[in-house]
Amino acid sequence: MNVKINEKKIVVGFWMRLLSDSLDAIFLAAFGFLLSIPFGGLFYQMGEKGLWLGLIISFLYTGILQSSIGQGQSLAKKFLKIQVLRLDGSFLSLPQSFLRYLIISLIYYNQWIGMGLLSLFPALNISIFQTLYSVVILFLLISTVILVAFHPLKRGLHDMLVGSIVVYKKFYCSFEFQASEFKEGEAEQLVQAIEGTTKFRMPSGMDAIKWLNELMISSDFGKELIEMNKAGKLLNDASNIIIYKRTRSGGEQLSPEEIRFILEENYPQVTPKRKTYDPDKISELMNPSKEKKAFIFCGILFFLSLGGLYFISQSTKPLQPLLAELMTEKQEIENNTQFTNVAPNFTWQNSKQADGSTKKTEGVNMRVFLEKSEFDDEENRTAEVQKVVDIVVKSFSKLSECNYINVQVRTGYNIGIWSFYITQNYLFKTDGTPYKKDSE
Repeated sequence: MNVKINEKKIVVGFWMRLLSDSLDAIFLAAFGFLLSIPFGGLFYQMGEKGLWLGLIISFLYTGILQSSIGQGQSLAKKFLKIQVLRLDGSFLSLPQSFLRYLIISLIYYNQWIGMGLLSLFPALNISIFQTLYSVVILFLLISTVILVAFHPLKRGLHDMLVGSIVVYKKFYCSFEFQASEFKEGEAEQLVQAIEGTTKFRMPSGMDAIKWLNELMISSDFGKELIEMNKAGKLLNDASNIIIYKRTRSGGEQLSPEEIRFILEENYPQVTPKRKTYDPDKISELMNPSKEKKAFIFCGILFFLSLGGLYFISQSTKPLQPLLAELMTEKQEIENNTQFTNVAPNFTWQNSKQADGSTKKTEGVNMRVFLEKSEFDDEENRTAEVQKVVDIVVKSFSKLSECNYINVQVRTGYNIGIWSFYITQNYLFKTDGTPYKKDSE
């Protein structure tokens, strides 16, 4: 009699994949922290350019381990017992694994990649490029992350590009076995084969069935035997004979590996014919109707998100000329000071006054980065901040409508997988004189 045990679960769901990615991020952050202990000085010299180091580390970690080299398992996936395979059951090649992670990294590192592109190609610092870049990242976010939650095989764009799927390593296949009972004399032959090993001894006075079960559940193979015993009576006769013949024996026990060897060599029909992967079963799980609905849903969500972005852009349209001015000042600041990665912004807030009226407070904010050696020189740092304020006072046409100028200076390093920052705020009046200084 052939019996087929259905797998508990095959395809890894959205939340388990999210947990896997989160654990990998934690592992990488821990690795980055450990690297910062001996190489902290070097990281400070790299500053925020160290992002590319983290990107390379992430690429190597994920690309190599989730390819055939690492058998489709990063550390998190190995811990969670899941793996990345191709739909035909083979492992991803190294280029395929790198391509798969490239899509994910564009989402995770999108802000820093955008800044890197702008620093390499200043001509891209125009609104149309920023808009297109935002649309691309939005598309990747929905098609790579959101689609996984609704796709019948939990596949995103990055999976479809390389033909991959994420499955449970232990339970993604079905297995078949011979579930017929022992024929006359075969159970005795099995017991004799087992008893022929000198290490196979049941502790004196111990219940034989309990002892046998403990041996069985101590290995995956034994668990499979237990499953088979539920389907038929494969071990019943053998265990009964052991009960009667070994109840008063003592000595060492046979290891699970030795049990497996004996059973496979002396009683091959006990061993299940386990398949490493079942592409046909994956095909059965594929639901074209559900897949179509997932695509439609993500498409609708994408266009609704575009509409939301357009609405936000229209609501902030009055500020766009001001932001354009600030972007011009950003370039001037980077050209004439020691600061890099300048991020200008125009902020406002409404606050109630004692008489019940509402007062609108507006200000110009400049977030800038300074290398550690220059940051530690307080006199130099203060002089550079004053240069920033002088440029804003000189160039920003709407400064008269503002209440303050704030310059936030940060130093430290960012290697993508780990970062450390120290910040210092400088608050000025709109005429360029210091208002107050607040450390944080």
